[in-house]
Amino acid sequence: MRTVSLFHARKLASGFVRRPPASRILVRVALAGWGLSAMAGCASHATTADAVMHDAAVARQQAEQVPAVANDRNLYLTLIGEMQAKELSYASLAHIDAFEKKYGPRADIELLRGDALRETGQDAAALSVYQSLMDDPTTGAAAWHGSGRVLAAQHRYTAAIDALSKAVDRDPINVSYLNDLAYADLLAGRTAAARLPIAQAAELAPRNNKVIANLVLYLLLAGDATGAQRVVARAALPEATVQATRTLAAQLGTATGATGATGATGAPGLPAPALAAALPPGTGGRPPLMLERSGDAQ
Repeated sequence: MRTVSLFHARKLASGFVRRPPASRILVRVALAGWGLSAMAGCASHATTADAVMHDAAVARQQAEQVPAVANDRNLYLTLIGEMQAKELSYASLAHIDAFEKKYGPRADIELLRGDALRETGQDAAALSVYQSLMDDPTTGAAAWHGSGRVLAAQHRYTAAIDALSKAVDRDPINVSYLNDLAYADLLAGRTAAARLPIAQAAELAPRNNKVIANLVLYLLLAGDATGAQRVVARAALPEATVQATRTLAAQLGTATGATGATGATGAPGLPAPALAAALPPGTGGRPPLMLERSGDAQ
């Protein structure tokens, strides 16, 4: 039986490339997570016929390579993670089923299932998976984080902030968790509460444009335009990122002021209709994510 090295497994996985939907382009230019609109569309799920057909073609292309990796549990797990990194969420769900038939269910593969369900718009199923993993010491932080992302996309800001706070409590130096928590606070109109997590994320990852752009967003919403400009100049952010961040700050500020900063869920912030109007086209009225993948801000 041929053994496949981790390097080779990743090389195989790197072939799983999807052309990103137009709504995701700005996310890659700048922010990520479930944050800045400019960086839009993590919340938009790839369900178009073209995207599904493309995924199927890529999966067929890799069909002869997967079995070699599948004979090693850790390499197969790595390959599934790489599929998700390449946004092949539907294909990853099929491989997760195959993986569990071969190796049995465990927390690490179930966490990947939850992420794939979230990325394919199956929110209830994703939440169920995440909830089953919250008490596991190896997956608890990531499960709370995934749950928080789902809840925020549903405009359930109080619950989202609670879940994201629990993720940060369990992993205090995870930049992705801090970044998402800060943006949840900003969407909920809790600008002051966003100060600590976004400052921590920015100091932990000072060269990460996604985090720095969210710091600029915080400063703009806090009324510190001078401070925001200093950060922009020091970080040398791309002009497209700066403009998109300023536009989002203006939209969120206007919408929050127009609604009296009271959210439909009882949390301060934007109710769903006002938030949908403030978000850019292509997001389906769902808050785009600051961090496409939990590792993006590391």
